Amino acid sequence: MVKVIVERRFRRIEGVQAEGLLAEMRSKALRARGYIGGETLSSLEDPSVLITISTWADEASWSAWASSSWRQEIANKITPFMVSPEKVSIFRIVTGSGT
Repeated sequence: MVKVIVERRFRRIEGVQAEGLLAEMRSKALRARGYIGGETLSSLEDPSVLITISTWADEASWSAWASSSWRQEIANKITPFMVSPEKVSIFRIVTGSGT
């Protein structure tokens, strides 16, 4: 299982408009193989920063979604609102610390 964190920075005034597009992306991800769940968070310190955290069965499932036409279509609608490219980080879930 992997967690994917996508950070996006928007022009302040348009972050709210982008939230609807992110919700649309998440609803389409529900149909993607290996998608387990996700949520989008808005920074209290800087509301122009939105973080999406999603859980996937494995990295291959995420990669398939990341390159899918569904995701690309919505990403193309979101990009004009952003002030910088999205930052994607992929993490594996650590089970037990051993200490």
